[in-house]
Amino acid sequence: MSVSLTDTSHSELLWSEKYDAEPKDIFAVQDQITRRISGALAVRVTSLELARSAAKPPDNLQAYDLVLRGRDLLSRVTRSNNAEARGMFERAIELDPNYAPAYIGLGYVNNSAVTEGWTEEPSETLERAESLARKAVGLDDLSPAAHALLGKILVHFGDYDTALDELKRAIHLNGSDAEGYSGLISVLVWRGDISGAIAAGETLAQFEPTLSVLDCFHLATAYVLADRGADAVRILEPSLDRNRTNLETRIMLAAAYAEAGRGEDAARQADILRQRFPGKRDQFGALLRDPSQREKLAQALKKAGL
Repeated sequence: MSVSLTDTSHSELLWSEKYDAEPKDIFAVQDQITRRISGALAVRVTSLELARSAAKPPDNLQAYDLVLRGRDLLSRVTRSNNAEARGMFERAIELDPNYAPAYIGLGYVNNSAVTEGWTEEPSETLERAESLARKAVGLDDLSPAAHALLGKILVHFGDYDTALDELKRAIHLNGSDAEGYSGLISVLVWRGDISGAIAAGETLAQFEPTLSVLDCFHLATAYVLADRGADAVRILEPSLDRNRTNLETRIMLAAAYAEAGRGEDAARQADILRQRFPGKRDQFGALLRDPSQREKLAQALKKAGL
């Protein structure tokens, strides 16, 4: 049985799911469907209401245009696009110093420079990103994007508790905020709430079918720590196809193969890592707060031959 919920005015699929149920279980399934539809509608209505009530129009339409163009560049992750987006967001701030989305965009430029390895000053770059995020929050405390950015930056600094508060605030403001859920996966993994991280990742996957490379890595880490190696492999293999040079993805995939009982595949990944990335695994998993989880990940890597 397949059930779907569609916004007919925009021809937009809001939610769908398949159910395998015996006739005797039909009423239990009916109750489950009712709850899921109510939840989907609540998210949709909340998002629309917030978009209307919380959005602050720019004082300068050129600044607005620059922000839109900068966001488009950020969606296509390359070093040159990141540099070009930086110029657009900086110009938008010059034109409208009180326009929060411009600060958010520039914050993500700095964040990407760190996560992609495009800066020789990661600590200083993250500090600039944090300052930009706090500026955006100060300008528009009702902006989910501002709180999500601040939360994601604070994860880098190991301030997991404050980061969690900010990310929860982003999701409270917009129950379908992708960046909020993206940050939530990582902070919950590093805090040790593995089931929570998996729930956040699987929720994000419902409205972001193609997760980013970083989101795949964080969700796969949670799967490995939850003894779900096969699920980790399922999301890491296509992620690696999209970014063959990502070191963290390859390391976690080796661990996932080992946990899933695929010893030959794990050994193959380990060989590739030793050849292409020698000596770059010393601190892997160091962000995990729980020592037992760090040890569990270390044992999975050892099983893979790393």
